[in-house]
Amino acid sequence: MTAINTSASANPIGSATSPAPPTDLDDNTATTVRGVGAHQVHLGGTSRSKGMSCSECHNVPGGVYTSGHVDGDNRAEVVMSNLLAGLPTSGVTPNPVYSSSTFSCSGTYCHGSFKNGNASNVAVWNISSTGTCGTCHGTTSGSTNQEKALPGGSHPIDLACSTCHGGVINASGTIINAAKHVDGRLNYLGVDQAF
Repeated sequence: MTAINTSASANPIGSATSPAPPTDLDDNTATTVRGVGAHQVHLGGTSRSKGMSCSECHNVPGGVYTSGHVDGDNRAEVVMSNLLAGLPTSGVTPNPVYSSSTFSCSGTYCHGSFKNGNASNVAVWNISSTGTCGTCHGTTSGSTNQEKALPGGSHPIDLACSTCHGGVINASGTIINAAKHVDGRLNYLGVDQAF
């Protein structure tokens, strides 16, 4: 098998820095299109969360036309079970499921399936509002990020998130360490713990 060449000149999709779409096989670039969706947000991360690797949601192929990658249906199959690898959880065990008909992910740690999270949250691949602040824990109602993201369940009702999670968020509600947010661990008083 031939290894995938991710250079822009040899790769019909993606960009010079990433083989994943912002351009899909049909030359779409809109994130509302299934082939593009949230690829770049997941791979590159944001100011609020770390980036992911392709292998967390896909079996990375040995070549472009390897079975399960770009084959008969021109879709790279989503294998959500890869998300569970090395994830130390307690209380709630994620059960990630991808629906190819609704382009949605449910039961994923990264979108709320953890203790005091919104375990019923369903993130839709091509609808960015399903991953906004307050969808993974808390509610999307509220005027500040702290109000939106205040977890339910047994979590104390305290909007000063930085008191306990100062290694991740500051007093104004801004994530200050994206690598420690949505990483499979609860950063409590500077110590990473399993959820």
